[in-house]
Amino acid sequence: MKFCGACGTRVGNVCSACSFENPPAFRFCGECGTALTPETAADSAPASTRSVDTGTPSGQAGAERRQVTVMFCDIVESTALADRLDAEEYREIVRGYQSRCSDVVSKYEGFIAQYLGDGILVYFGYPLAHEDDARRATLAALDIVAAVHASATDAGHVLQVRIGIHTGPVVAGEVGAGGTRERLAMGATPNVASRLESLATPNTIVISSETTRLLQGWFELEPLGAVQLKGVSRERVAYRVLKVAHRSGRFELDDAKRLSTLVGRDPELTLLSNKLECAMDGEGSIVLLSGEAGVGKSRLVQEIRGRALQDGFDCLIGRCSSVNQESSMLPMIELLEGMLGFEPDSPPEWRLERLEKQLTKLELACE
Repeated sequence: MKFCGACGTRVGNVCSACSFENPPAFRFCGECGTALTPETAADSAPASTRSVDTGTPSGQAGAERRQVTVMFCDIVESTALADRLDAEEYREIVRGYQSRCSDVVSKYEGFIAQYLGDGILVYFGYPLAHEDDARRATLAALDIVAAVHASATDAGHVLQVRIGIHTGPVVAGEVGAGGTRERLAMGATPNVASRLESLATPNTIVISSETTRLLQGWFELEPLGAVQLKGVSRERVAYRVLKVAHRSGRFELDDAKRLSTLVGRDPELTLLSNKLECAMDGEGSIVLLSGEAGVGKSRLVQEIRGRALQDGFDCLIGRCSSVNQESSMLPMIELLEGMLGFEPDSPPEWRLERLEKQLTKLELACE
């Protein structure tokens, strides 16, 4: 009912997120699951993301403690460029650059917190968090460098950018007063990212060791050693991002030091071992391995893969990625590229020649 039958008072409990009218007793929206009262929202939030008292003015949103990967990007020698150009022309150049950056950040589901003149402050992990935010930030940085480097304005001005990336804890939420409010991450993490950006040479990306540890070999990096950042109390180890590493999965590097001893998966391992023996006898199988995140699915696959390699199998791995959801054939593409020895920077002519040789070897027609 929408109105009380005794007094005529409206009794609907309208959800602020989807406008669905819920019965009065509901604490969560029956349409979208959103908490209908502040008390319910505070009680139901995970401990790591509950609002904390930040002493903000009344009516201002609370803050959340998060781990965020922060990216700073700005145009190289923008002051000199602005001095040479008319203000309107310079504005159009900056707007084009911002548009290209925005498209890339949206692709990887980052959040542009601020446009600081020709600089851009981006968060990966707030307000939307992913398990691979550090990787998303680094992929976005590489794409921004490529997009800006490949572009030129009508006046022929080719832009260059510098990018710094750092991962660490922040308190993120709404700040400001009156009509001027922004969602910002407060703490040392944005400052470190900004200082790392100042170390980058034109069209390069500098990341911290904290971010590097989360990348797990997804990228080829050049160590820059320990650096002293202005205003930061201790030295930081920095790295320059070169390119995406050629690999097909999280454990493709076979780094034994990162693999713990497999414990307590005897039934699953026995099943996979039996299927492996069937494959050796010419009887193929498909096994679906499912489970909650972190229970050890990838570790179990790595174990059986190691046994298969010892038995003389050639193991091929194709992996889906949340970053590349728009490419449904990506696992097969990466699988074939790995078999053919393609690198990301291999020229098209070399790829075509390699493909033709492989097809000829397999006695398949090349047309």
